[in-house]
Amino acid sequence: MKIIEVIPISRGIGKETLSYFTGEDVQAGAIVSVPLRSKSVSGLVVGVEDVVENKSSIKAAPYAIKKIEKLSHHDFLSPEFIESVVETARRSASTTGSILNTLIPKIILEQAKKKIVAPTTPNFHRIHEEFVLQAGFEERAGQYKSLIRESFARKQSIFVCTPSIQDARRIYDALAKGIENYTVLLHTGLSEKVLLKAWYDAIENEHPILIIGTGKFLCLPRKDISLLIIEKENGKGYKSMHRPFLDIRTFAEIFARKSKMKIVYGDILLRVETLWRHDSGECQEIISPSYRLRMQNTNEQLVDMKPYSPSHGREFQILSDELIETIKKTIEKKERIAIFTVRRGLAPLTLCGDCGTIVECKTCHAPTSLHSHIVDGEKQFFFLCHRCGEKRSAEEHCKNCDSWKLVMLGVGIQGLEKELQEKFPNAPLFKIDSDTTPTDKKIQAVMKKFMAEPGAILIGTEMMVPYLEPIEHTAIVSIDALFSLPDFRIHERLMYTLLQLRNVAQKSFILQTRAVAERIFDHALRSNILDFYRDEIQERQSFNYPPFSILIKISLHGRKDAVQKEMEDIKEYLNPQELSLFPAFIKNADGQFSMHGVIKVQRKKWIDEELLSKLRALPPQFTIAVDPESLL
Repeated sequence: MKIIEVIPISRGIGKETLSYFTGEDVQAGAIVSVPLRSKSVSGLVVGVEDVVENKSSIKAAPYAIKKIEKLSHHDFLSPEFIESVVETARRSASTTGSILNTLIPKIILEQAKKKIVAPTTPNFHRIHEEFVLQAGFEERAGQYKSLIRESFARKQSIFVCTPSIQDARRIYDALAKGIENYTVLLHTGLSEKVLLKAWYDAIENEHPILIIGTGKFLCLPRKDISLLIIEKENGKGYKSMHRPFLDIRTFAEIFARKSKMKIVYGDILLRVETLWRHDSGECQEIISPSYRLRMQNTNEQLVDMKPYSPSHGREFQILSDELIETIKKTIEKKERIAIFTVRRGLAPLTLCGDCGTIVECKTCHAPTSLHSHIVDGEKQFFFLCHRCGEKRSAEEHCKNCDSWKLVMLGVGIQGLEKELQEKFPNAPLFKIDSDTTPTDKKIQAVMKKFMAEPGAILIGTEMMVPYLEPIEHTAIVSIDALFSLPDFRIHERLMYTLLQLRNVAQKSFILQTRAVAERIFDHALRSNILDFYRDEIQERQSFNYPPFSILIKISLHGRKDAVQKEMEDIKEYLNPQELSLFPAFIKNADGQFSMHGVIKVQRKKWIDEELLSKLRALPPQFTIAVDPESLL
């Protein structure tokens, strides 16, 4: 009889491990089914002890130790994978079980019940190295093909990890030609039958293979993978928006190190943190990073929208004259145009109704947003900078013309759709946003119709961008409001979006803005990544943002008085770490009060064992995000 320590593969379990007993021969790394509360869950065995050697602790246990229900598989996960999950959980201040639950698709976990017969892997020398590859898609694909040929020649396999299903499809189309029999595509958009066939093909094929898939399939138990490519490294899909806030890139980096694999980070614009690591000598380069990208020879226009205002004798317009003319020619020549706008629900832009000047932060000159709060029963308005946090009264005049007529503007996709229908009633119009195309399947259907319809117009939010294929024209009607998003990475996200939209345009690219002086627009139109990076890294250093620190955000919401008291108690509890407290400016759907606290830890001092222990001991009503996407 044995006592085994099991990590439940489930969310919402506060303990790292639970104890069970069994009479079967179980080894660490096995997948078992165990009773937990009123249900049965899968668990990973991480420790095994003989009952005879553990009698005293069993007698002292405050609960009855239950028996495992079923032994599913003896060696489903590699030791390196398990070690990587444990370290990722520590870096994320989360539980190992919740990370496992995120990293292993349910359908694949169920296959742990079947014995896997993997081919014999020849011994080969392993070495861990990290590389960057910043270049356009075609150039990246060319470099990947060379790496694949080299790996196949050494009888080694490659895993290309992507942030989304669509990115997996796209890189598959670019890389699989000629090696289709040795290329496997793995993503949750496949039917169960197709996915399971691909899964077992990837395991059992004795020839070195190319695996292309999303991060959930890094658990593939194949031992000859020597190269891990993180394609579209800047893609948002790598980071989960819900607990445990896992960043697949963090896990991949740890996994590559523990497995002694080479890892390549590739994208048209790498994350600022990754470029900084390259500059610091932590990452090598396959080829010199392209800091001025080679783009199509397109006609580029930066259109100032300020003249389209009452102060210039015109009514407010969504479409500039330049864009209207481009759309007319697109329809006449049976070409296609994709038009980007910001999503619904963003904080609007505030500007002068007379001269069109944007209300800016006095500290960092980012556009501000208008907010309100109740003080002594009266509503008061204030301007808030979401970049640096400057807050000031809204009782002010325009700094340019001294007008009091400050108005909020923001072009949403619904307004754009209405305008296009009025001006071009006979043109085929397609739309991609979270309301009309919430799934990958629906987006694919819209894209197929759009590409098959000459003279068509496609409008969309950020959801549209990964699905765009090379077309004649692209345009941006409204992007200024993104400057006021509560995200210190907003300039990076803007630059990334601009480069992608510009890159797919074959004939023309139009960018409408009321902030023509913003340097980022000049950087994007000239594909000047080097100056963008210099500006961004200087600003982050001045505010001690990543990569110069690790940010840890602790959030709580509920009744205002209770939340404020509990957060003050947590601030004292985390001493000597400094927790900066501030209320959330984005209301919860349930209308309750929210408060955040942020800790900045020096990059090389995380993981701090004392701090980690305290964070993991916090009650579950506190939300903890290490390296959060936004702070407000």
